[in-house]
Amino acid sequence: MMRGLLGKILYQKRWFIFGWTLGFAAMALFMVLFYPSFKDTNLDQLLSGLSPALQKVAGGSDSMASLDNYISGQVFALRMPMLSIIMSVILCAGLFVGDEKRGVLTTHLSLPLSRTHVLYVKLLAALIIIAGTAVGMLVGIALGGVMVGESFSMSLVLQHMAGTMLIGLDFAVLVVLFGAGLAWRGLSTGLAAMAAFTSYLISSMVAVVSALEPIEKLSLFHYYQNPSPISLEHALLLMGFAAVCVVLGWLGFRRRDIGS
Repeated sequence: MMRGLLGKILYQKRWFIFGWTLGFAAMALFMVLFYPSFKDTNLDQLLSGLSPALQKVAGGSDSMASLDNYISGQVFALRMPMLSIIMSVILCAGLFVGDEKRGVLTTHLSLPLSRTHVLYVKLLAALIIIAGTAVGMLVGIALGGVMVGESFSMSLVLQHMAGTMLIGLDFAVLVVLFGAGLAWRGLSTGLAAMAAFTSYLISSMVAVVSALEPIEKLSLFHYYQNPSPISLEHALLLMGFAAVCVVLGWLGFRRRDIGS
């Protein structure tokens, strides 16, 4: 029964998966195809003249030295994590908030499955979709590398992809907490989006606004670590945050009335 529900959700989301996988691939390909234009300019010299704080914001003076540096400092600096956050929040909003508003969640709960199992299956579906669509990043980068005649580190890209998926997941589970757990259906997506924007703003501005340093570690983007690949310690912290939000959402979901 659980496998049947999971398969049904994945089938219903097939065009969502296809569209976002294609979108990730197109964005990654587009960015990599621009690499020769940046490489052949004196942009590195211009960036090297900036202060260390501004270099951090701009991506660093060595971000064009190789395709690996370019991928780290430009492809995964803002566009990929933001796309991942948008996709993940929309996905979880549909699975948890949208399904409840449309009455689909009531139908799922009429099956011989507990609320815990239904929540688990929806979360599993979200994880599969987030991981599946992320493959588009790898496809786009690989195709772009072939087209521009440059090689790249597969390990580096996979580490960046893991960080991108985790940061997207962390903001998506806020929808689970606010929407499924606290029944703030109308506010859940907006609150998750506001949290993502505030977090990125704090982490991007801390290099030039020292007053933000005391609170910057509260920002989830602090643990994203770009342009360096995410570390195991920070990955575990991001996974821990997601787990806490899921548990709190589950506790609320088990007890509240389900509306349609």
